[in-house]
This record gives sequence, C-alpha cells and structure tokens, in this order.
Amino acid sequence: MRFRVAIAGCHRMLQPQLAGHNFASAFAAEPETELVAVYDRGAQTRADFVHCWGEIPAYDDYTAMLREVQPDLICIATRQTLHAAEIEEAATFGVRGILCDKPLATSLIESDRIL
Repeated sequence: MRFRVAIAGCHRMLQPQLAGHNFASAFAAEPETELVAVYDRGAQTRADFVHCWGEIPAYDDYTAMLREVQPDLICIATRQTLHAAEIEEAATFGVRGILCDKPLATSLIESDRIL
C-alpha cells in the first residue's frame, strides 16, 4: 500500500537533497509514500516546489487541498501559530496520519484542543 501524502508549508523543501526540514525529500525516498499535493501561502514558493518535485497539485487554500485530495497523511510545516488549527482541520477531514513540525502547539489550550 502506498500512502498519499500532502504537505502544508513547503518553503524549506525546494531542493531534492535530503536535508533538515526537507520532508518532501524524505517522502520521495520512501517507496511507500506518494506526494499528491502541496499547500503554501506563497505563490512563488508553490511554483518553486512544483519546479523541483514535478507536476504536483499546489494549493493556496489548505481546506480546499484537504477536501479535494483527501490525503492519507498530512505533513504540517507551516508557521507554528497555524499548527493547532491545521491539525484540527486535518482530523475533521479524516486524515489518518498527521505529522507536525515542532512545536505541535503554542499553548496548553491549543494542545488540549488538538487532543
């Protein structure tokens, strides 16, 4: 089985080499994963990501990406103040695996919401 992966926040993933915070390269190296979509607020960042990784649907709307792509896994690497809301939304859309860059949340209240 191949897991369908979407990435949220890709500004550190614009080169194919394995490197710190380059989660796209880790997924590309894992034969059981397939990168199916990317979300980022920056139009140029999205374009650079597609140039590096190929014709992957690139979204400027996180909710639309989750709704349309329905990934098995989401890798959240956006600004830390967005993590809690993006985790909650992924869970609402039934994403089975949620991988989040640190920190998971910025407060105990956010942590409680995520749980």
